[in-house]
Amino acid sequence: MQQKLTTMNKYRIIVTILIFLFFLAIFVVSVSYSTRSVPNEPLQVTTLKNTELQFEWEYKNESTAPLKAGDSLSVFGYYGDTYWVETRDGKRGMVKRDAIDNKVIINSKSPTMVGDTLELVRMETPIKAVCKAKDGEEYYFIDYAYTYLTKTQLSDYQLKDKMGRIHMSKNRFEKMCSTKTYTELDSLWDHARYVCPTDSGLMMYFNIAVLDPKGHIYYPTLVFHDDSSPTINWGKDQDVMNGWLLRLLPGTGLIVDLFHVAIDGFYYQVSSLNALPWYIYYPGYLVFLFFFMLWLYCGYYFVYEFFDIFLPMRRPYQFMSNTALKWFLWGFFAISTYVWVVLTMVWGCWWFLLIIGMFFPVAYVFSSILDDIYRRCPHCHSFDQFKTTEERHTGRSFFSEVRSRLVDSIKGKTKIRETYKVMSDGSIKDRVVHTETDIHNKYEDIKDTYQTDSYTDTRVCSCCGKRWEFDYEKEDRLVKSEKTGTHTEMGKEYKSERK
Repeated sequence: MQQKLTTMNKYRIIVTILIFLFFLAIFVVSVSYSTRSVPNEPLQVTTLKNTELQFEWEYKNESTAPLKAGDSLSVFGYYGDTYWVETRDGKRGMVKRDAIDNKVIINSKSPTMVGDTLELVRMETPIKAVCKAKDGEEYYFIDYAYTYLTKTQLSDYQLKDKMGRIHMSKNRFEKMCSTKTYTELDSLWDHARYVCPTDSGLMMYFNIAVLDPKGHIYYPTLVFHDDSSPTINWGKDQDVMNGWLLRLLPGTGLIVDLFHVAIDGFYYQVSSLNALPWYIYYPGYLVFLFFFMLWLYCGYYFVYEFFDIFLPMRRPYQFMSNTALKWFLWGFFAISTYVWVVLTMVWGCWWFLLIIGMFFPVAYVFSSILDDIYRRCPHCHSFDQFKTTEERHTGRSFFSEVRSRLVDSIKGKTKIRETYKVMSDGSIKDRVVHTETDIHNKYEDIKDTYQTDSYTDTRVCSCCGKRWEFDYEKEDRLVKSEKTGTHTEMGKEYKSERK
């Protein structure tokens, strides 16, 4: 006999599959856009004035190289007020925006000027610019009213500190450095953020976070000498906020190496909405924040929903007995929770936020899955296709709880004190009377007795016709309350009254 799904189960399956596919699409997008791409034909510019090319070789350790007016640069992307560029001799770093771009496109001011390209003459204030039109007329613009021309041409190549961050263990990082050339690493690791030829070799910095077994995070710099393996300058070891816990957990390096794509920089680019009107920007930001929280705290919550919706369907778990399925789910719950906790702690989320935001909703769904297993036939594994033919009372137990009930409050001794300010002319101001009263609270002690009944149902499967027994307990029922005594507790009542 074939199992038939109820209408409720059908809708539940459809809705959950749609939600799961939605999050799967988000994951695919995150993998596709987790790498930092560069233009196939980089934008070519020349410096407008003498400036400096900035490098950041390790955490909070910067250096510079001089650039002269008229030097040619290839622009790969931008981050805030700086641009990611490469010089003719192979140096790669960041340069200030005003050193290479003084053209802006107007977003708003008047309908006749939207879309016009103007020359930025000077900044009156950090957010107020003076721009010159083609006819020589000067106009004032607030920073949100215009966009730099170079930034417009590089809209798809925005850099973020968290974007493209690659996480890996120290062991894997050292192994890859010993087997790859700098050209291979440059392609594999999303292009080196900073490159500078030096007397000791070619110095390169990749946007990589390396986790060591002691819970420290390193941002290493590589120095290549010809074609030999690079020298690794680890820089300062960063004791991350969860480092003390990570060093106690086993297998953190292996977990990061296997599942690092889940934390290799978030793919949401909320700042790309900056050029949009406020009534689109703010709803867009809220949507970004909503999905960010879902991804961070409930990223694997829907995996359990996916397990749950397949229980009413016979075939996905047909080869597993109820006992085997229960132990499989327990193992999956333990392993997946451990993996996700390690990943999010390496990424930088506080461990106690994980417990509040992630563990409890998943534990709730997991417990509901375990409860649903008992609605499954242990023989043919059909779901909710049984009838209860007999219910036997098999036992009864009692347990007690003691509680207290307030029955009276008696006021006792009262202390009074005054506070006030004495002014220079002798007058009194801000006079306040404070009272402190002793309270005697009288409580009754009550003993509640609850009854729990145990039953055994005989169930008959409508699909295979076989019988099995199911043991369960009915809800606890209050059967008796009795007064066992009284006690008094001391308290205080405070009041303040302005006179």
